[in-house]
Amino acid sequence: MGADEDVVLTAVVGALGLGDAQPAGEGPRRRLHVVLGVIADAEHEESAPGAPTLLINRLSCSLVGTEQTITLVPGTLAQRIYGQSSVTEVFACNFGLNPAYRARIDDGELAIAGIDADGDVRLVELPSHPFFVATLYLPQVRSSAARPHPLIAAFLRAALDGKL
Repeated sequence: MGADEDVVLTAVVGALGLGDAQPAGEGPRRRLHVVLGVIADAEHEESAPGAPTLLINRLSCSLVGTEQTITLVPGTLAQRIYGQSSVTEVFACNFGLNPAYRARIDDGELAIAGIDADGDVRLVELPSHPFFVATLYLPQVRSSAARPHPLIAAFLRAALDGKL
């Protein structure tokens, strides 16, 4: 997932093939909020700064150009792909999951798969999907043709194996 904040708000709809034409209270949009475990009027601060319910908000400190160690949750797809309990990754973001909604994400189908040293969410996945991983960091920064990033290589293997 590059840009997990956008995933939390929109990509679940696409990944599950649900569409997004209906209001949050019914049909596919309702399913999105069941998956996310959040309330129907959640917004992203970058696109709706005055919204009353900001699921995605500006981080207290920009992560642009920083490296952080991410602790991976045991048993998650991400942890299995990396084959270790923590990784160091490069970030380029100013927004992230509003900590006030973490418990609601935990109660939904979207799983927290990695956290930083402060316990902030940096990696999520959807266990019911064959390969749905979203990161707040940029795996492509540490990837090359000669040495692809583990998440990118795993995604390509899953696609080639027809698992997506």
